[in-house]
Amino acid sequence: MSFPFVPLLAEIGAFLIAGIVFYGLKKRFGWTIALFFLLGSILWTTPLETLGIYTGSYSYSAFAGSLFPGYPGYLVWIGIVPLWIEMGWFIISASSFMIFHEVLMSRSRAIVIAAIAGLFAVNLDLMIDPVASSNSLWVWLGPSMNLLGIPLYNYVGWFIMIFFYDIIIWSTVVGFRRLKGLSVIESKLLFIKQYVQQVSLRKRALGFIFRIAIFEITAILLIKIASVVLV
Repeated sequence: MSFPFVPLLAEIGAFLIAGIVFYGLKKRFGWTIALFFLLGSILWTTPLETLGIYTGSYSYSAFAGSLFPGYPGYLVWIGIVPLWIEMGWFIISASSFMIFHEVLMSRSRAIVIAAIAGLFAVNLDLMIDPVASSNSLWVWLGPSMNLLGIPLYNYVGWFIMIFFYDIIIWSTVVGFRRLKGLSVIESKLLFIKQYVQQVSLRKRALGFIFRIAIFEITAILLIKIASVVLV
């Protein structure tokens, strides 16, 4: 098979798998939670991916122009991030959420399950990232301490992003639950005073966006620190 078709197959394959995972979410939790999870995954990962590209950590342009003149390397983009990358985050975060919350919820606290989901994601990326980068689906740039040719801070980032997103989904979408440090701000700013299943869809959406923004800033700061320490 011709080399330039590698990124196209990866892209289409990610969309198909994401569709299967979305169907599983819909069957288990219903349309509302499935849509929150999918759209939230895009909102959650795009800023971090965009920042990584702008700061020169990695590039998705290795296949630019390989299929036809002006071909950007992938078919569907959100800004400068290929959409299938966000779908990869969605696939892993949603799959780990369904697996571990089903298996462990009756015996473990939500924060423990989120940590297990984060470790699961790191384990998967130990297989995914070396294969993908060696086939130029993305290319890591700049010096850094690495494992299997991948910067160590990337694995830290995977843990942080999946860990935080699992907490956001469980405490905001599946049911609206109090988060220490945010509850006072949310009650004043968003007028969210209930911490039960009956929080309105509008308030839940506002809380979802607010929590994504707060956790996103925290995640970016932690990953930036890791990238400096592990250079």
